[in-house]
Amino acid sequence: PIPRTPVPETLAKLEPANSFFAESLFDVLPDVNFFVKDLQGRYRVVNQNLVRACGLKRKNQLIGRTVLEVFPEALARGYAEQDRQVLEKGVTIHSKLELNVYANGDHGWALSYKSPLLDKRGKIIGLTGMIRDLSLPDRNNPTLRQVATSVLEIETHYAQPLQVSTLARKSGISVMQLERHFKKLFQITPQQYIAKIRIEAALRLLRTKRPVGEIALECGFTDHS
Repeated sequence: PIPRTPVPETLAKLEPANSFFAESLFDVLPDVNFFVKDLQGRYRVVNQNLVRACGLKRKNQLIGRTVLEVFPEALARGYAEQDRQVLEKGVTIHSKLELNVYANGDHGWALSYKSPLLDKRGKIIGLTGMIRDLSLPDRNNPTLRQVATSVLEIETHYAQPLQVSTLARKSGISVMQLERHFKKLFQITPQQYIAKIRIEAALRLLRTKRPVGEIALECGFTDHS
């Protein structure tokens, strides 16, 4: 998980900087795309793997550009909306299963993580994130499609009663298979993933100062506790 913590003063302005302390560490990870973006969603720090995934050779070819300038429009719109949620609302995205399109036209499944960057006063000044390639380039891979079906069902209908057996049936696999796939991808069970999504939704609504009971019911919980 990417911690939502204040950033060092040297990053407060999000200057393009080879001195960013973690950049060289992320450069050596072959299955991770790492980035830092400013309030306008422009790349300010990237690792070399992300540069290659965008079909570029040098980091300075990516720095200062947005996803709308780099990725196919259909995907870029979704990425840009994610950035907006993080930058404007402080939303944290964790282990989101997505289908990516690489510069060479290949498709691949990945887990996305994004988190706001805060200054010393707690004000959002940018975002940081990474995309972990699951090294399964076939978009029709049945395992990933089955898990993606369940993930979409959970994220869309978390306020409703959800049974793992129902998710498994809609995904076309057994409960045991679904649980095994979830543990392999997310390190948690489907039931824990449901709780995670509900809690994240409730946390967002608690900022609105609405009654706890009302929020609980809206997020799929059956009582205050």
